[in-house]
Amino acid sequence: MNIDPRGLTLRQWADTMSLVLDKTIQVERLDHNEEWREWATNILRTPSIEGQNVPNPYQFNDWREWAMRFNQVVDLPG
Repeated sequence: MNIDPRGLTLRQWADTMSLVLDKTIQVERLDHNEEWREWATNILRTPSIEGQNVPNPYQFNDWREWAMRFNQVVDLPG
């Protein structure tokens, strides 16, 4: 199950992803938009996501671009 970031704010997408990911990992809430890369990096370090070749969020200027790549490579529980 992937959540399309188009048409969503960063917080809407992150909150929705947190609900999906919370089934397998404990996800912190994203409280400050400028900290999206740190939030994303914490997601990448979780056992259920590690090894899925997720792109480094620090290589992206736009969170939506990263989110789209995240969706392409991560197999989430649905």
